[in-house]
Amino acid sequence: MSAIAVQANNISSCIGKDNILKDVSFEVRGESITSILGHSGSGKTTLLKTIAGFQPICKGELFINGHCVSRPGCTQAPDKRNVGMVFQDHALFPHLTVLENIETGLRRKSSSTQKLERLIEKLHLGHLLKRRPHELSGGQQQRTALARALVADPDVLLLDEPFANLNQDLQIEVGIELVDILREQKTTAIMVTHDQNDALAISDSIIILMHGRFVQSGTPEELYSRPASREVASFLSRGSFIKAHYLDQNKAQTSLGRISINLTDKQQLKQGDNLDVWLHPEDIIVEPGQGEQVDVIDQAWRPLDLLVKIRTKDKQELLIKADQDFSRFDSENLKVKLNDQITYSAFA
Repeated sequence: MSAIAVQANNISSCIGKDNILKDVSFEVRGESITSILGHSGSGKTTLLKTIAGFQPICKGELFINGHCVSRPGCTQAPDKRNVGMVFQDHALFPHLTVLENIETGLRRKSSSTQKLERLIEKLHLGHLLKRRPHELSGGQQQRTALARALVADPDVLLLDEPFANLNQDLQIEVGIELVDILREQKTTAIMVTHDQNDALAISDSIIILMHGRFVQSGTPEELYSRPASREVASFLSRGSFIKAHYLDQNKAQTSLGRISINLTDKQQLKQGDNLDVWLHPEDIIVEPGQGEQVDVIDQAWRPLDLLVKIRTKDKQELLIKADQDFSRFDSENLKVKLNDQITYSAFA
């Protein structure tokens, strides 16, 4: 297992009288890709600036590769941390060509010409080297900014909304290239993004902030399957809460059947206590002739899938992921059931 590259111990960061980060603690392993997720105003960008050295902390300690770089009253300068940062607006020098922009990173480090050439090839920048930023598309600017940061061999690469200004096709293309390069160079990367799909697709681990506080971290699968709270569940994925009654031994009864549950809230429960169980759309199975009857009340196409809203007999509305258009069929006898091979997250 890789060593810890970044460690925050109860850090708080204030801007004026506003406490933006509040007692945040986490660890980031070396050679990993970590995403920071949270609602707008949750402190994501402030945390990135704190790691970069642009924002001091008023409490706690921040370590990079075992060295304390920030504590109250003492902040190591950004250029002493060997941390690279790719800004949301790319921050390219407008009067320099693509090659000259990239070489500003090379001059700060004794990187080899061979590495520079490999990055230019990998990021498909060879035919653009003499152009200036205003002559580039958003994706080309993003690649240039990424090459400039990576050629300096940073210990940690910080990315602030790296795909925010790209269309969906470019997001996928640049995302694949980014992951390939980071893996190849064994670079530790921390990415702030508002797009949960990006984070789930490319990250080794995810850190979730809510209202300036650390809420949960883990692998994408851990957070998707076992959210720590109602807020995390509804933030991280599409889905629905269904009401249930606790039975015993981590079992619960819903209107769509009996299920196994993971008790996220640790308090003692008695038989019959009310619960809310989080369902992902793919957890609900449509199988002819089996399950409980429901009504289709709405459906909407999304890229690569179809989401259908159903209503149960007890008037609960749920989202399901379907492989057919139910508007074409008689849905009066539509029956669904829950996947009994899953352990669901429940909240008392």
